[in-house]
Amino acid sequence: MEMALANARCEKSQIDYISAYGPGDPILDAAEIRFIKEVFGPYAYSIPISSIKGVTGNPLAAAGPLQIAACALTIRDQLIPPTANYQTADPDCDLDVVPLRARKAKVHQALLNVRGLGGSASSLVMDRVFC
Repeated sequence: MEMALANARCEKSQIDYISAYGPGDPILDAAEIRFIKEVFGPYAYSIPISSIKGVTGNPLAAAGPLQIAACALTIRDQLIPPTANYQTADPDCDLDVVPLRARKAKVHQALLNVRGLGGSASSLVMDRVFC
């Protein structure tokens, strides 16, 4: 995440939305939340976060491109997709997870996180200019 922000020359405070990997696995979800808190510090609590995995499942190699497309639509439409099936918050996940219904929001820049089999992970910053 830090490398993606640096490569995009984007300040943490400019991120309006995080498209989480969020596979629904307690260990992986907790790790992602922990890393978001480490990277964004106190600002992490004001960034809306959601994951499309509850709708798409894990489409393996198509997960990254699908998430990029969903994130582009989020920026274009100014509508954050909900985290499907997210009904009860984990006590360790005290961030602003968007549950069950899409949320209108001004999203100019978004960060998305993806993971591959074997533990590889990457992040990408997307900007309204390109969506």
